[in-house]
Amino acid sequence: MNHNFQQIVLIFTLFCFALASQNEAQPNYSSSEINLSHIDSHVPDEQNFRNYLQRDLRSYFIKEYRFTKDVQIEFTLLREGATQVGVSLPKFYIWVIISDNSKNLEGAIRAAALDKSEFMVTNFINLDEIKNNPSVLRTVFPAAVCNKIEREFLKE
Repeated sequence: MNHNFQQIVLIFTLFCFALASQNEAQPNYSSSEINLSHIDSHVPDEQNFRNYLQRDLRSYFIKEYRFTKDVQIEFTLLREGATQVGVSLPKFYIWVIISDNSKNLEGAIRAAALDKSEFMVTNFINLDEIKNNPSVLRTVFPAAVCNKIEREFLKE
């Protein structure tokens, strides 16, 4: 019985050693390293950033809000750089003013960067909606971005 116990202890010890060795072989990336890697693999480089964002905002408003091809888009980033949470796509928070020959629209956008070549609008809240129900911002945007919108764009 004592011999069997020693064998079990030996096998258990070898198993633990093998398991520990395997874990040491795995790279240990911090969450900030993963976030930076995700940002690097999805956010367009600086020379293309504004052009790609302009192109994709234009396409979005033509398709979703039936603006004409003459649409003009002005935008302001509400936060410098991308916001990265976990392994989701990097997000940008943007204030936009859109106009064509027949209508105007203004509001806040959350857009995700994708594959260094495009932006996908995930949320748009127009100014009238925000004025009627300011708390709607907090369902989409981080508190600091909401505060900036309230401070800079909701002045009466």
